[in-house]
Amino acid sequence: MGTLCPACGGEMKYYPPFYTCRSCGLSAKRSELDDIREQYRDQAREEMREEIEKEYEEEKGRKPRVDRKKQKEMLDWYTSSKKK
Repeated sequence: MGTLCPACGGEMKYYPPFYTCRSCGLSAKRSELDDIREQYRDQAREEMREEIEKEYEEEKGRKPRVDRKKQKEMLDWYTSSKKK
């Protein structure tokens, strides 16, 4: 089995020194492919963690937690409007 494209899952063909996807056209060296795969893996882990956390909160009958980034933005907005 050949190398699979990290972006679309298509077949990657080796044209030295690059691997090129036959489906989407992504072209990268082997080390770059490894970095891209790691980024996709990290992103998938974060999405999975958020989904599991949301399901857990829903099972407990609680309102799902607000994303920490959104929570900080809301807090900053609230405190800046009260400075008068």
